[in-house]
Amino acid sequence: MLQKSKSLILLLSLIAFVLLFSGFRFLRGELSLHASLSGMAEKWPQVRLLRNPELEDFAPKEWKNSYMDINATEISDVNLTKLLPVLMLELDKYPPSLLNKNLEAVVVVESFSLSGVNQLSANVGKRIYLTRAALSNPLEGYAAVHRELTGVLLRHHDFPLMKWGRHMPDYRETVSISSFLQMEINEESKESCDPGKSIDEQLQHAGLDRLQLESEIGLMSSRLFSEPKVLKSQARENEQVSAKLDLLTGFYNKLEPGYAWQF
Repeated sequence: MLQKSKSLILLLSLIAFVLLFSGFRFLRGELSLHASLSGMAEKWPQVRLLRNPELEDFAPKEWKNSYMDINATEISDVNLTKLLPVLMLELDKYPPSLLNKNLEAVVVVESFSLSGVNQLSANVGKRIYLTRAALSNPLEGYAAVHRELTGVLLRHHDFPLMKWGRHMPDYRETVSISSFLQMEINEESKESCDPGKSIDEQLQHAGLDRLQLESEIGLMSSRLFSEPKVLKSQARENEQVSAKLDLLTGFYNKLEPGYAWQF
């Protein structure tokens, strides 16, 4: 009888310890999540963190107006707590004022799809969408943040797309010799020889695809912020990479003059 009592007391003590430890871990997780959310709100007060797909404004009007079918799964507190420090570390590479002016929301979800196609990340308007799968992978997570943020910045600020296009490997093969020579003559102009044409018309005339250019700019931007030494080493060995890198760093320096970019 005495032995059974001792065993029962030991069992109850063990259960109490497990419950206490679980409660401590839960409380610590809640405090950590609250601290991260507070830190984001303090540093980037104009940037909302969205995670609930049920919110009325979860899907931007650009997607609603295009009748895209949007499905998303909310991320858990545990996973959000793990990923917020990664996100904040990457966002901290930009001037707070730049993000507050150009980014209205960062959406972090477990997963999401657009018209049935699964997405790792996306950008639309002044928002970036990031999944747990993207942020859980160190290399992809870093790349996703910068790639999508670059998409937002390109949408709202002028970038010398024609000059970038001139450094595409097949550019000289796709544009006529007469057009190419005229563009070379007007190299110092803002974009091309015909200021009456829109940038999309100029790109089309030159045989360049805007989406392809912006995709390549986003990719190089992600490398600029995540592995700048490797990118600069490649630039020293490749004239095209060097020219594009100059255009990209010039773009960022113009966005925030005087800021000490860490690249």
